[in-house]
Amino acid sequence: MTDAQWTLNGGEVRRTVEAMAAARQPGAVLRLEVEWDSLQRARAAGLPQERETALLRLAWDAVVATLPPSAVGRRATWSWSEFVLEGDQATLAPLGRRVVAALRSIEERTTWCWHLVFTEVFTGDPERTFCCDAGYDLQTVKGRTAIAWARPYAGIETAFQP
Repeated sequence: MTDAQWTLNGGEVRRTVEAMAAARQPGAVLRLEVEWDSLQRARAAGLPQERETALLRLAWDAVVATLPPSAVGRRATWSWSEFVLEGDQATLAPLGRRVVAALRSIEERTTWCWHLVFTEVFTGDPERTFCCDAGYDLQTVKGRTAIAWARPYAGIETAFQP
């Protein structure tokens, strides 16, 4: 897979966040990641790398099909992708549930858990959007699928199982 095959609407996540912040437009960066422990369990059970790659691609396609047409995204590392979305917590929370449902609809991947973290775009300083790390808060939902909303430097407001 080339980088271009793992991008959505150009994949310019940082530029999109900067433009959104400058326009004071509400939005969030959705970080979608295979929960590490569930991925390690699948690997320990013998998941071949080729199959893992194919499953990650199926997940990407399922998520992209669920997102609104204006979303901008890219694969950031092997097991996580990020997408910029317009809207606030009230409008994006249902989208998070639809993304989880899309991921669960792919039967072979039901053993993988997912962490979806929506980080609110910080309009005063868009760089703060990318410095917000919800990792410590997600330890409370380790081994489970979870959706969270984070505000830069304010911590996670909600972490729950969909």
